[in-house]
Amino acid sequence: MKKIFYIIIALLVLFSCTGRTIYKKPDDLIPKEQMVDLWVDIIIADGASNIKNKKAQRKINYMRFIYQKYQIDSTRFMRSNIYYTSKVEEYEKMFEDVSSKLKKIKENYAPSSENETEDEPEDSAPHLLQRDSIPKKYQLKKQGSQDEEIDK
Repeated sequence: MKKIFYIIIALLVLFSCTGRTIYKKPDDLIPKEQMVDLWVDIIIADGASNIKNKKAQRKINYMRFIYQKYQIDSTRFMRSNIYYTSKVEEYEKMFEDVSSKLKKIKENYAPSSENETEDEPEDSAPHLLQRDSIPKKYQLKKQGSQDEEIDK
């Protein structure tokens, strides 16, 4: 996630310094809606790359699976991304959409507070917490008084 964030920042800084340069629209430009979905998947995959999978592996590059899902290659993605970064207002709007989609996904997986209280089981033996099974006369009060209790 950090790498992607730094790439985005670097691209924004690079292109913001060049003035109002708008690059030529690529012939194979990825549509905005698909680009938003692609960025959502990229961010999720980047977060998942640090989590162990079923084979206890980490640091897996999921980008090839994302490219396969959208039937694109990395070059087409980069050309489209560069084109959209040259239009800063549109690019910001795309990432607002990405952020809202990620929030919706997060809400789907977050437990609701109503379900948490209903699922908690009640204590089946609260009376056991109130009484001690060892009579008080056999309990040791302090480490020093241990000998006194044993002698009696």
